[in-house]
Amino acid sequence: MLTGMVQRVVCRLGHIFDRETFQDWLSLANPKWKAFADEMERTGAKLRTNHDGDVAIEHLGISYESFVVPDCPHCSSEKNMSVFVSCLPR
Repeated sequence: MLTGMVQRVVCRLGHIFDRETFQDWLSLANPKWKAFADEMERTGAKLRTNHDGDVAIEHLGISYESFVVPDCPHCSSEKNMSVFVSCLPR
């Protein structure tokens, strides 16, 4: 479940990390994705967003199924990280 603020990442046991640190972990865990993102930024290329918000990228040699979410360094090896994104005020 995603909730909260985009500036932090929290594991299921409550360990909190700043987003920049987590982004570095994502880059290390996903070198192919990092290279893909760097190339997109370098060239200014834009991906087409589908009506559901997803982006079709498999034809570009990268797959969502290869994406790795890093483990919390303070917990067991379970996949237990959640990115907290901004919520609209009620």
